[in-house]
Formats: sequence, C-alpha cells, structure tokens
Amino acid sequence: MTRRRLSAVIIVLLAAAAIVRTGGSGGFLTFVLGPDGVVYSWRAGDAGLSPLPPSLARLAGRPVNDLAMSENGRRVVILPATTARSGIRRTRLEGSAVVVSSPTTSAAPAILNEITFEGDGRRAAVSLDGRFAYVLAVLSGTGASAAEIRSRLLALDLEEGRVVGSAELDRPASAVTLDPAGTRVYLACAGRIQTYTTRPLAQSWHYRSPGANRGLCFRPRSDVLYSARLDQIALFDAALIAAREPEERQRLRDDATAVFAMPFAVDSLLFSPDGILAAAYGAGSDLAFLEPVKGAIVASSLDDAASRTQYEARPFHFGPGPGDLLVARFPEKIVRAIAPPSSLAPVVTPDVDGLSNGTTSISYDKSSAPATGAIPTPEATPILAATPAPQPTPADAAPSDRQRAISGRLTGRIDAVQAIVIYGPGSIVREQARAVASADGTWRAPLPPPGTYRIVPLGEGSRPVRAEPHFHTLVVKDLGVTGLDFEILGTS
Repeated sequence: MTRRRLSAVIIVLLAAAAIVRTGGSGGFLTFVLGPDGVVYSWRAGDAGLSPLPPSLARLAGRPVNDLAMSENGRRVVILPATTARSGIRRTRLEGSAVVVSSPTTSAAPAILNEITFEGDGRRAAVSLDGRFAYVLAVLSGTGASAAEIRSRLLALDLEEGRVVGSAELDRPASAVTLDPAGTRVYLACAGRIQTYTTRPLAQSWHYRSPGANRGLCFRPRSDVLYSARLDQIALFDAALIAAREPEERQRLRDDATAVFAMPFAVDSLLFSPDGILAAAYGAGSDLAFLEPVKGAIVASSLDDAASRTQYEARPFHFGPGPGDLLVARFPEKIVRAIAPPSSLAPVVTPDVDGLSNGTTSISYDKSSAPATGAIPTPEATPILAATPAPQPTPADAAPSDRQRAISGRLTGRIDAVQAIVIYGPGSIVREQARAVASADGTWRAPLPPPGTYRIVPLGEGSRPVRAEPHFHTLVVKDLGVTGLDFEILGTS
C-alpha cells in the first residue's frame, strides 16, 4: 500500500477505526486500524498496541482497507485488501467483508461470517442497529486504461450474510457514511457529496462541495454533516439549506452552511460521544482539537524534536466528558492520552429548577481561541434542546400532572404539521409515541419510560418539516417536561 492510499483511510463515526467495548478479561478492548493497513488491539491501561486476540487470528497481520462499526457496538465490519485472481475471460477482483462480533465481559470477539463480492472493498459504513453495511468496492477494469476501472456501492445484510443491493457509481468516491436515520448513504466525491437512498439503493440528490472531500461523518446527536476537505472542515445543515431561497441556491457554488479553515491537511474526524469536541487529523503526526459549533481550533502534534522519524498519529477514542483523547503513534505503536484544551471546554449547567428531568443546558466558553482564518459561525443544532419546565403558575398544570407528561407548543406554519413524533429510547428510528397539536399549537404526550428520546415534528406522509429547532433531544428520568416548543417554518 502506498502512503497516499493509506492516508485516504477515512474513518467516520467509527471511533476512528476503533471499537471500544468491555473485554473478556476486564477493561475495554479497542481495535485500531494503523497507517500500515494492519488492525491492532488495545486494552485499557496498556502502553501500546498489541496483535489481535487469538479468536481473530485469521485477520492478524492481514492488509486491511477499512474497519467500521455500528453505533450500538454490536458488529464490526473489516474489509481485507484483495488481490486479482485470474478468471476464464478476464482478471477479476474478489473481495469480502468480515463481520466480527463485539467483545463482552464473557466472550472474546469472534468472526460471525464473511460476505464475498466482486471488487476490492475500500470503505464501509454500518447502520445504527448493526443489521446493514454499505461498502464502496472498486472493480477491475475492462481494459488497460485506468479510466475504465469501475466502482460500485454495495448493500450488505450482515445477519443474512449476503449482498442485497448494488449500484454502479458514475464517479470515484473516497468515503461513505450513513445519516442518523439510516435512510440515506452519503459518498465523498471530488466536487460533490452524492447521496443514495438505502431502500432501494438508488442515486438521489447531491451537495455541491468544491475540492477534495476526503472524510464524511455526522456529529453525534445532530443531523449536521461534516466533510473533511483537506484545508477545510465544511458543515452541511439540511434545515438551513432547505430554508434558502431558490435564487440563493442557484447562485451558490458551495452548499456548505459553514466552513472552518484548518492549519494542516485533514482527511478524518473523530467526535467525542457527546459531540462536544472533535479531533481532526490526516497523514503525519499533526492533529487538532475542534469545537464543532463555533469552529475554534487548537492544533497539536506527536512529533519528537529529538528524532528524525516521521510519525503517524491515529486518534481512536475519546474518554467520557469528553475526557482524554487516546492517540496511537506509529511506527512504534505506542498509545498516548492527550487532555483536551481547557479553552475548548464547554460550560455544563444543570437544570435550574431542580426537577431532575435529565436535560442539561450546554453553552460554550466565549474566551475560546478563534478558528484559523475568517470563519462564519453556523447556526448549530442543539445538543440537548429540551427547555427546563418553568415554575408552576395558576395557568399551568398541577405538578402531579406535569410529572406524567411532556408538552410543548407549535408556532408559525402549524398547518404543515401532522404529528409530533417521539423516537426512542436510545433510537432515532423506533417510534415510541406521537401527539397531535390542537388548534392553538399546543401538544401533549404521556411521559415515556426513562431513556433518551428525539422529538420531531412531521408533515404529511411522515415527511420532515422545516422547524426551529429541527428536533429536541430529551433525557427522561422520573418527571415530565414542558416547553418543548417548535417554530414551524414550512414544508421541506
């Protein structure tokens, strides 16, 4: 593998080519895809990386193109690099996706199955529930010209162990990711971000995104797409894009809603689980901490001034909070923990009324260092947007009633909303309940069981509507919440 090819190993929402779960012998076990194309393991407390455990011996030392995981951590997909095999009529590439289970406290990780397909699998993304994977595969050319090499997007059913969909690509792609709902695949291409529907697997619309789009991912708890464009990080907020006037859309050459300048070439992003911080990195030892709302950036490096060795940094895990960033340094394969800069630390404020409804208000330190260059500040999707319930007044429901319900009010284009849907717990696709707003825009639903929920206003045919905010995220413990309001701007 060439260095350039390895630097294009884009890791998006995949714990930076790593999976972190509790291992069989205590502590969490992590898989890290190195710049040498080899998968290593790391257990909490170790000073460096180790070979894969015996249960994955057949993958140990084998060149790998990509490693992806489901957000719920149930399954890992590994794409071994393939070599050409001679067929009867032409040279054929035969690739595969190796499906691996996550380690648990009682069982080591294990290979569940291997799904074969035509082509060399280069990049992969796995659905939230671990049921499906989407693979970018490069096929052998039909002639001597490199321009004749074809590529496909494949849909794999990981439970049934087979390819269930295939779409020919009209241009090369360098990265792939899924939207939070798992209904659309995004491909990073030169000059654009192309989308495909997942059921069926079919080409759809695209974002204009000039230059090289090298890495794609969605920020946790957000519908905002991030693209690593080497010297930039570009944000694509679907709600803000939909709100643009037609004349503005036609005039633009870049659909990004915000662009952050980077101090070095970046091709990958790793978000902390709460979405508060991100680590940006590329080829080499440079990395940067990024505050993803304002674009504040603090650069760092793993270089050793006393050494002439050219190092490669691979961030692979954020501790909770976010806590320290774990980074593997190659070629030594040592692991370092780097504390996030205090200038980027958010200010976390608990509920002001002591109702313990589980929500948290997050603001950002105004003294944070500004991002490099003149950078517009995006209108951010709230991380936890549920407003604490106000103190009771005579017009409010009695406290005992409020404890058993959640409620809010719609303003603006109320007629565009058919239902307010509550998804969860712990899922953005499983519907828990729905409510219908009254004529004055107020809505109310029974208090769901404890857990994390997403509340979304939907229009006719369960289509999203343009709203501010786009959705509320609510953490329920034991009491109800009011003030879950939306301003409806119109249909999508």
